[in-house]
Order: sequence, then structure tokens, then C-alpha cells
Amino acid sequence: GSTLPYLDSITTTLSITAMFLIAYRKIEGWLFWIAVDLVSIYMFYILGLYLSSFIYFIFLILAASGLIKWIKNYGKEV
Repeated sequence: GSTLPYLDSITTTLSITAMFLIAYRKIEGWLFWIAVDLVSIYMFYILGLYLSSFIYFIFLILAASGLIKWIKNYGKEV
């Protein structure tokens, strides 16, 4: 019943993968979250759900800042 089943399933799969990567403290998890946010922004925008698209834009900023912080802290832990 979804309008965009492939994009919806891609975001779900990437989100689950990102959660596992972050749980195991892998920096690649942030890249998955960024990918989820980019696909979600596009998906919601073409569906006309502009507020949801904006919220995922905020999530994109948060994921990018999380990635930057993890990269900065990576040298301190090693």
C-alpha cells in the first residue's frame, strides 16, 4: 500500500544497519544515518510532506555533527 515501497524499504534497511553499527561503536554507522536522512528528505519531498522532509534535514545536520565529533574523538581513544 505504500506509494514508494522501494525507497521506504531502503530507509528501513539502512536504519536497522545504522543502529547495529552505532551499537558496536563503528563510525560507519553515521554514514548510514546520513544516507537514511538523504533518502528520507527526497522521499518525503516528492510526496509533498515538507515538514517531514524538514525534520529529516535537521536529522541530517545532527548525523553530520555526530560524524564530525566521532572523527575528532577517534584520535584521542587510539
